[in-house]
Amino acid sequence: MIRGEELAAIIEQYRRHGWEPRRLLFTAEPDAELLLLLPAEVERAEAAVDALWFTRRSREGEEAWELRRLTGSPYALVEVIADGTDEAEVEERLTAAAEIMAEKGR
Repeated sequence: MIRGEELAAIIEQYRRHGWEPRRLLFTAEPDAELLLLLPAEVERAEAAVDALWFTRRSREGEEAWELRRLTGSPYALVEVIADGTDEAEVEERLTAAAEIMAEKGR
C-alpha cells in the first residue's frame, strides 16, 4: 500500500479540483496511520487492487466517480453515474471498474 505522505498528496491534488475521497479499496488491511489521513466517512473494502474512489458532481443530475490506483504507475478510471441510478447498478459499475484496474495492474 502507498505511504502516508503520498496518499496525503493525492488527496490534496484531487481536493483542489473538487473531488472528495469516498471509498478505499485495499488488497491488505492498511496501517492505522494511513487510515487517519482519510475522513471517517470514507468506506473501506477489500479488493483485488489498492485504489481510492473520489467523487464530485459532474453536472446537474450526475455524479462522477474516479478510481485512482495507489500502487505502481498512476492510473485512473472514471464512471459517471446519473442521479437516481439503482444502488445495485452503481455497485456493479464500480466493481467492474475496479476489476478492470486490477487486471491492468497485472
